[in-house]
Amino acid sequence: MHIRILLVVLLILGSGCGIDDEERCKEGYEFVGETCLEIVDTEGGLGDPCNVDEECLDEEVDFCAKDPTQPDVPGVCTVKDCLVDPDNCPGEYKCCNLPQQYNDFGFPDFCMPLEAFDAQTCSG
Repeated sequence: MHIRILLVVLLILGSGCGIDDEERCKEGYEFVGETCLEIVDTEGGLGDPCNVDEECLDEEVDFCAKDPTQPDVPGVCTVKDCLVDPDNCPGEYKCCNLPQQYNDFGFPDFCMPLEAFDAQTCSG
């Protein structure tokens, strides 16, 4: 009897695990990694919305800057490692070098729009 119950439970659990990635998220979202992210319409250039680095398609625009405290909110495509050459940031952007606590999580220095630049958070 116990074996029969165990088999029924295993069949029920096994049947629920076959969810396709497309079915995991509500409309307008896609399953990326282990979470649902909003689908963004992007050209992949500087300042365009993004969820992952691969959505930033310009040769020099190679980083999706996202707020690590809000991973489900789209970020923006920008240039990383600008401290090497601050001229890589266009006129309306400034190189942001975040405090070490962010670098420990793999956050590089990157070009940030002047209107969002915060001298208390960024040095650069």
